[in-house]
Amino acid sequence: MFLYRQPAKILYKSKQQQAILQKLSEYVDSHLGEPVRILTHLWRDQEEALTYKELREAVLNGDISPEIFEVWQRDYAAMAASAFLPVWMAAAEAGGRNEPVTASLAGFEFIPGAHGVKRWVREHSGELITAVTEEQRAAVKAMIGRAIEGRYTVDELSKVIRPCVGLNRLQAEANLRYYESIRDNLIRQHSRMMVENVQKQALEMSIKYAERQHRQRAYMIAETELVAAYNQGNEQAVSQAQGQKLLGAVRRIGSTADDERVCGRCAPKNGKEIPAEEGTPPWHPRCRCAIAYEPTGETYDSQVEQPEYLPPMDERIRADTQEQIWKEWGLIPQSHQDILKDEMDIWRSPFGGSRTDKRFGIVYVADDLDEGEFIHEAAHILESSLDIFKDSEYIDILEKSLGDYHNNLILDEETFVQPVYRVQSAKFVTKYQGRYYHSVPIKKPDGSINPGAFSDFFSEGYRAYILFPEKLKQRNKELYDYIERLVADG
Repeated sequence: MFLYRQPAKILYKSKQQQAILQKLSEYVDSHLGEPVRILTHLWRDQEEALTYKELREAVLNGDISPEIFEVWQRDYAAMAASAFLPVWMAAAEAGGRNEPVTASLAGFEFIPGAHGVKRWVREHSGELITAVTEEQRAAVKAMIGRAIEGRYTVDELSKVIRPCVGLNRLQAEANLRYYESIRDNLIRQHSRMMVENVQKQALEMSIKYAERQHRQRAYMIAETELVAAYNQGNEQAVSQAQGQKLLGAVRRIGSTADDERVCGRCAPKNGKEIPAEEGTPPWHPRCRCAIAYEPTGETYDSQVEQPEYLPPMDERIRADTQEQIWKEWGLIPQSHQDILKDEMDIWRSPFGGSRTDKRFGIVYVADDLDEGEFIHEAAHILESSLDIFKDSEYIDILEKSLGDYHNNLILDEETFVQPVYRVQSAKFVTKYQGRYYHSVPIKKPDGSINPGAFSDFFSEGYRAYILFPEKLKQRNKELYDYIERLVADG
């Protein structure tokens, strides 16, 4: 039977809107590979980590255990902080640099590491972690519900669930129906076939189907996340230009993608002014819409937050940890506070322990901080901001402090699960000051010490300078004096 389909309405777009959408699509299409790889790899690891014993218990209890749910949350939090963070930041940078209104402004340069961008990434990562974890739990719970109907043994259902880890509820249910169809057809067509062999063949088919579903889901998430970050880069570029008094007020005009196939949710937004409180696209999964910014000619009443005395901090950090952070912040010299408040954001750690990502100026703090731990991590930001690892004077101090490191290098098995060595030296204020990261070359091409191989030498020295300066002065006067000059020079 022939069905008449009404032609889709072609939506008018200005040249600016068309250019914005084209650049967005070009960027998304050329950068999908990495986030897809990250997600599929994570789901494979989660599947392999989930034991049949845990799955059998989940089937018997009617839901996965809180412990498994917490592990999934930590997995996604760690993924967001380490693997997805560069993806978001790169997409936001591309969006910010490609924003046509700000690109034409004399003297404007988009700052991808500004607090506004990092704040969006932090808040957005929390939303993604919650969404994907809840969807994954709902998928497993929906599959477990089939056991109540008596169509599965506990062992059979446990095996069927495992390949579906990472799928959403609709995908998991589709996979289960596919398995049932294969299984039931085999039973009808091969009545003498052993039940174990029937289940094995059906499971092999459903596993292949799950692999395709995982890839489809990964592409959907990756596409949506790239669009979100790219569009946020556009928004942040406009905000930065307004904050610098280089741009006045603007209208935010909706620009919908795919003229002939735009969805019903997005079509009404095309060419219409979008209030700021509605945020930026995507407005639904796989949405490729954007915002066009049109100057109104009016003066902009800047609402951009001015830099505060303290660096921005994640509200999810525990109250007692925040208190310790501010206490240690107050001990840092004012000249270095002035640097850090513009260069550093403080996030709650998803890794268990504290660490610093110098690429993006993010300090991840653990819930239970040791004394001076925040100072140590803040010192890593100073290393980057002040180019300390490129300073020949610092490298000379490091080399003298290490001494005959070849004969004093020992494997540190106390605090690490991966091979990390440390040098013993009378000039060190703590044993951690001599940590040697074996994955980093110990010498540079010119034969001098590579500071990156001993990346805790300065940070532990700085911690000592703040908390027990006399000990540092006694053990390593050269390093003490070097830090003193850094403080004086600001």
